[in-house]
Amino acid sequence: MIIFICFCFCYIHIYVISVLSRLFPGGVVTYKKHAWTQISDKVLSGQGKTAYKTYKKAMIACAKNAKCKGVNKSGDKYYVATGGHLTTSSGKATYVKGEDYTPYFTYDSELTI
Repeated sequence: MIIFICFCFCYIHIYVISVLSRLFPGGVVTYKKHAWTQISDKVLSGQGKTAYKTYKKAMIACAKNAKCKGVNKSGDKYYVATGGHLTTSSGKATYVKGEDYTPYFTYDSELTI
């Protein structure tokens, strides 16, 4: 029963990501146990002042902040955003923080030959 529930959960998670990737053709990234939907030519409101050199560093900061809604990309810098409103901004992009998830893996701890 538990395996069936885990299978259903993983299937639903994969389905949600596939739907999001069709709605937002920028793509979906999974990082730090969150699904991040990339949206081109849009930014989230409430952009912070701290600039990060990589999206991974900005996502780590965002994951630690309960108010964070996503990460904005401006040029080659990334900023944490706490607002929930998207606005059009040509040449920029945003990664909207989605729900958290727990990846499930199964493996055998012993190898018998």
